[in-house]
Formats: sequence, C-alpha cells, structure tokens
Amino acid sequence: MIRHDKVDFLAIQETKMEEVSENLCYNLWGSEDCDWAFLWRDSFDLEEAGFGIGNWCVVGDFNAVVVPEERRGVSLEHSTNLEMSGFSDFINELNLVDLPLLGRRFTWFHANGRSMSRIDRMLVSPEWMEVWGVCVVWVCPRDISDHCPLILKNTNNDWGPKPFRFNNHWIENKRFKRVVEECWREQQVSGWMGYVLKEKLRGLKTKLKEWNKVEYGNLENKLMLLVEDINDLDVRSETMGLTTQEVLIRKNLFADFWKLQKIKDATLFQRSRVKWISQ
Repeated sequence: MIRHDKVDFLAIQETKMEEVSENLCYNLWGSEDCDWAFLWRDSFDLEEAGFGIGNWCVVGDFNAVVVPEERRGVSLEHSTNLEMSGFSDFINELNLVDLPLLGRRFTWFHANGRSMSRIDRMLVSPEWMEVWGVCVVWVCPRDISDHCPLILKNTNNDWGPKPFRFNNHWIENKRFKRVVEECWREQQVSGWMGYVLKEKLRGLKTKLKEWNKVEYGNLENKLMLLVEDINDLDVRSETMGLTTQEVLIRKNLFADFWKLQKIKDATLFQRSRVKWISQ
C-alpha cells in the first residue's frame, strides 16, 4: 500500500506487538529514508499541544461514532448516546473538521461479518485545509485486519535482476521433495562426477523455477483476488447481511489469504536477509 499509493506519512496503531522496533518501521516503509516516533496517549496533553491553533491532522481509532447510522449490528444503549454526544462535543470544541469517507461507509468489521462501525477518522483543523486545500479520505481494502486503512489525499520499487534463490518455504510444500527426486532421476548426464553434478544442478534449477512459477506464480494477484472476494462479502454484509454459508465462505477465504501471506512474508524476509548480508 505504501508503494502503491506513494504515501508521505504513515500512522500505525494497535499493532498488538510487544515491541515496535526501528527495523520494523524501516521494513514497513521499504527503506531507511524515513523518520519515525512514538506518540503516547498518556503523555499527550491537548492544551500543551496547542489544539485549535495551527495545522492539525488527528488520525486514529476513536472507538466512538457521531451518529447511530455509523454503527450496524451493534446495540445502541444509553451509554452509547452519551459517548456520541461527548465525541461530537470534542470535535466541535477543538474546531476540527470531520472529513467524509469515500469508497466505504464503515472502517471496522467484526469477525462475524455482521457488526461494523465507522470508528476510524481523520480530523483536521481549518488551518490545515488552508494549506493543503480540500482533502478526501479514501477507505482502502482491509485485508486480514479488522480495520480498514485510510488514505488522506488532496486534489516502483526496482529490485534489479532476480537470480535463482532457494526459497525456504518450498520445504513445507508436500510436493517439493517429489519434484526434486523426479528431476534428478530423469536427467541422464555422462562425464566426470563434478561435471555430472554441475549439469544436474543446472537442470534442477530450471525445473524448480518452472515449478515455482506454477505453484506460487502471480502471488500478488492471488492475494488481490482473495481480498476482492472478502471485500465483496463485506459490502454485502453492509447492505443485506450474510447467510451462514457466506460467513463460512468468508472464513475460508481468510484461511487461504493467511496461507499465501505467510509464503509472501517468508519470501520477503529471505530477500531482506540476503540484501542485508550483501551490504
């Protein structure tokens, strides 16, 4: 998403991680050409920060809504009404502009596929809009998270040549061993042992490249199609709800996504280690 939308600023929240390291931030950004910092809510004082003065853009999961229509599949109790009133007062008192959403109505989805809310927002000051102009907030596909990424907008990684590398995740594939054994037996090479070994390894390399293309080719496209199917069900759940069968289908789509994402992560991790060693 960072590469595709060419973002200039990235805010990460609720990572559920014990530690957010410097290396993690660099890996998410794609390079070390970035600055990063933690913002702790306990040490963030609104008055000392000068809210209401200057160019402010407040981004986050506020866990609150402004109107009942921003929740679905969630019971609205008296405490929720007080919460909505308090949150609206917070926005108005600080003179912030609640930017409307484009693309989707809700930003958070429960695992059951029936409960959803608009609890993620981008609030900006009038001074911000004077500098940046009219801004819009696009709600992006949420992949496996229960929150959708938000991109605020106003009006290619080149990996270089790709040499053959052994991918560690191949070992977990039950068909991998059979492919190697069959390829090794099928090759008939004559000559001294060193030459035979070299030629068989060359043939095995070609075979594994072909096998990898069939087995794991178009990984990004497969992930994208799974995300599209999940999003279609999310949109359907917003309008008419999901049947029990559709909830099960959605669960299986997530399982397939996790499997492919694990393979993708393992490949990227191995590439990063190779790059780090070469440097």
